[in-house]
Amino acid sequence: MLGHIIIRFFLHFISSAFFVLATYLYAQWEWRRLGWYIRGRRAAMVFAVICSLPTAFIPPLREAFDVAAGQPVLKAVTDYISWFLGSSMASWMIYRLRKGVMV
Repeated sequence: MLGHIIIRFFLHFISSAFFVLATYLYAQWEWRRLGWYIRGRRAAMVFAVICSLPTAFIPPLREAFDVAAGQPVLKAVTDYISWFLGSSMASWMIYRLRKGVMV
């Protein structure tokens, strides 16, 4: 049981990072298509955090239904933590990588 929880932690951690990256790239593409550009470090940080919010808060909403169906609470809490940590780390990495590119 513990091994399964650890594997799910890493799976959710990695997949949330990819979801944040996909959201970031799509939102940046849409902004550039509309002629908007992100200028300044504060704006880049806010944009990265906004892109991580759907990944951090929407997928873990399912955990309440899983607990009601009989899933252990420890597994649900670990899943939520992994989604939140993965998305927050991904937004931090996007900001740090973009910070070196900005003028």
